[in-house]
Amino acid sequence: MLKVLCHCDLEMEVVAIKYLVNNLAF
Repeated sequence: MLKVLCHCDLEMEVVAIKYLVNNLAF
């Protein structure tokens, strides 16, 4: 359970970072 939650949190962080990077790139 904890591993899955951590994995989901990491995915969300990665998506957020990519989203921010894309906004800064444009």
